[in-house]
Amino acid sequence: MFARRARRIGTQRGGRSVNRSDFLKAILPIAAVSAFAETAPARKTAVVFYSWSGNTREFARAIGEATGADVFELEPKTKYSDSYSVVVKQAKRELEEQYKPPLNSIPDVSKYAAVFLGTPNWWGTMSSPVRTFVASGALDGKRIIPFITHRGSRWGNFPADLKKACPKSEIADGMVLWGDSVKKTSARRDIAAWAKKSAV
Repeated sequence: MFARRARRIGTQRGGRSVNRSDFLKAILPIAAVSAFAETAPARKTAVVFYSWSGNTREFARAIGEATGADVFELEPKTKYSDSYSVVVKQAKRELEEQYKPPLNSIPDVSKYAAVFLGTPNWWGTMSSPVRTFVASGALDGKRIIPFITHRGSRWGNFPADLKKACPKSEIADGMVLWGDSVKKTSARRDIAAWAKKSAV
């Protein structure tokens, strides 16, 4: 039954005969383009960050809005206190012990070529949740674009610590902002300009 319904390729098309050679010439370029589309790596950008007060979150969202990047927030399994003084003491202890708090999940950034990595400045370096993410190896071989919010220490040792923790990665020029200045219109414009220039 199926043999009777089968048709030989192109006996007639538009009033003229189409042989096998003509057919293959027509479809091979299409197949080549399709194969390239399936195998070409997607050059995408992600934003991964931790925010305690909300300032770094605002920073991350501004980057996402400017670049269209996917945004992932790191969430510790045990939430930090809302008290600034309590968190300051805890952050110092965690840094001294190099403690890496468990996260609810580690974002899968395997399909991204570059990652904006954001953190508040905790005792002159990255926050503990960001240290957990960095230690996971998820950023190995990627282009990392750091950004940080601070209350006077600016970058601190964050760039140096990041390079040490991610020796297989490229560390791009980052951006630093004072605390809640991220909410200012002028800062948002600066973020957008920098992010668009830095994104893959």
